[in-house]
Amino acid sequence: MKKIILSLVLASSTLTGCSMMPKSDIANTDFTKMDCEQIKAVFDEYDSTMEMVNTGGSLLSAFGAGAVTSSATTVAESAHQQALLIARPIVKIKHCNFTI
Repeated sequence: MKKIILSLVLASSTLTGCSMMPKSDIANTDFTKMDCEQIKAVFDEYDSTMEMVNTGGSLLSAFGAGAVTSSATTVAESAHQQALLIARPIVKIKHCNFTI
């Protein structure tokens, strides 16, 4: 009975972890067509979502599924870094009043 409950919790948590990943493809976002507020919103959404993923990842690792979350987080972080490289000069050119 404990194994069944644990399996259900693990499956549910894994699906929840996948659904918590950022919804936009941040690495392929065309920042040149966005205004400052839209650019900021993309990075704010990413940061907020990744906070939830990291919190959920801690729970998943307790059930032995930390590797799945860790792998997904690594891919998302790589995309984020790529987006930062593209967006930073655009933010400067547009004279946005924030930094990313």
